Amino acid sequence: MHRLSRLLLVTSILLNGFLIFKFINHHYINLDDVQYVETRLDVYVQTQNCGRNFNKIQKVFPQAIAMADEPCTEKEHVFKSYIEPIDKNQKLLKYSYKYLETLKICQSGNKMLCMIVEDDILFLHKNETTWNNIVLNTMSLFSNDETFWDCSKRNLWLPTASNGAKTLCRIFSNDLLPAFTDCLAKYLESLPDTEDKGINVLLDRCQDDLKITQKRFLLVNHSGQKSLLGS
Repeated sequence: MHRLSRLLLVTSILLNGFLIFKFINHHYINLDDVQYVETRLDVYVQTQNCGRNFNKIQKVFPQAIAMADEPCTEKEHVFKSYIEPIDKNQKLLKYSYKYLETLKICQSGNKMLCMIVEDDILFLHKNETTWNNIVLNTMSLFSNDETFWDCSKRNLWLPTASNGAKTLCRIFSNDLLPAFTDCLAKYLESLPDTEDKGINVLLDRCQDDLKITQKRFLLVNHSGQKSLLGS
């Protein structure tokens, strides 16, 4: 009798797992990846002068806008520097302001999602698979997006605590950006100069403050080229 109960339990678990898989997979049939990406996603590339892998990124995302430090392409926003960096700490601060400005520009757009990538990323897939991964991982199955994504780490779609380790590839939900950009600006203005104002730290802090869920999926890796911030 005990053996039969265990068999029924295992059968029930497998059946429920199969039904859940079929239910979720049903939403993934015949997706129009190109339309999804073009309609829902703004893409901004953090760059100095459209160098490094910028041209490769534009081939994957023709709509990508360069967030540049100097004029370098037809589709760009030239960042107005708040400070002229002298040492690494000032470079970190300048980059944080640049990132905040990018988020504010995205916030004023009409797309649901905003992707910000650095120009030293290396895509892990062909274009179609890259678009498909974005769709599968950011699709709203039951409601609007109320989460952010780190697209440089694998985590099987599950919500996680925020992780400010990298800013290589991030996707932000536009609905959450007004409060989020206010939080970032507050910290940049109020924190003492002795405290870390690197954007990775501030992203992490504001996500925690606002209780924004973060998910992760692996889309890019670092190419190994020298950082924008120098050393």
